[in-house]
Amino acid sequence: MGTDPVDEDIRRHAERAHRNERLARRREALTAEIEEAEARLAGLEEEREAARSDVARLEGTTFAAFLATLTGGKEEKLARERLAAEAAGRQAESARSRLEWLRADLEGLTAELDELASAPADLAAALDRKERLLRESGDPRVMAELVPLTDDLAGAGAELRETEEALAEGDRSLEALEAVTAALGRARGASTFDLISQNTVAGFIKHGELGKADEAAWRAQRALDAFARELADLGITANPRLPDVEAPFAEVFFNHMAIDARRHRRVMETRKAVDSVVEWTRGMMEELRGRQETLRRRHEELQERRHRLLTPGG
Repeated sequence: MGTDPVDEDIRRHAERAHRNERLARRREALTAEIEEAEARLAGLEEEREAARSDVARLEGTTFAAFLATLTGGKEEKLARERLAAEAAGRQAESARSRLEWLRADLEGLTAELDELASAPADLAAALDRKERLLRESGDPRVMAELVPLTDDLAGAGAELRETEEALAEGDRSLEALEAVTAALGRARGASTFDLISQNTVAGFIKHGELGKADEAAWRAQRALDAFARELADLGITANPRLPDVEAPFAEVFFNHMAIDARRHRRVMETRKAVDSVVEWTRGMMEELRGRQETLRRRHEELQERRHRLLTPGG
């Protein structure tokens, strides 16, 4: 049996209308996310400026610099302040990059919503055409069943596709998270050796792996942001966040037991936090796979009902 052109219009416009509703909810969530990112960036920029001011005071001829000279350890204090300024600057730039890609996502989302703006009216017009045809055929029973069935079918199809898109983003998130945990695992090994041996080479290795983990963490965060937006399309509210991975270059010049112990503890805590996000992502993926199977069966059942309804003698 061939596809009725009017029925095909109804299905297509219904799917576009459902997509329009989902994207409107996603835009609302993304707008709130951007506001949060803007506030975070402002706070990090303030921290960076404060850290730079501390460095300038120690570098200059201020009373603070004079006191640091008298009490000894000026160079170490200065290096630590530079370390803090570098870390704050890196976090601010990372936050700025995240804000830029969120704004780009919002721009693309708004453009798609503009294209879908006519979807509700197009669907209503297609349903009106179908109603006229069915009234002319003298079978109101078919009309009474077909309209809600068509809407249910379009909704199930749209939700099935959204679930599949969410699963794809979840897979990308897990792949990106694996890169973070791998780098942190290597950094943990180097940190343990550095803590025991106070070995400069181990310090450089640890720094390098932390730098890789930092870069991987921001890529993973972007993937998690996309995953969260796909979940929002399905009515699931989530805000997965990775911890900051600190890896300032100046750290490798300090083979100080207290500093190394603090850094080692930080690496361990960061790995534990990332593992929690990995576990949450895997659990969410399992939930989505269950939903996918349920939707697939529902979609098949609705298609079969529609076929029986529109087939002569069905």
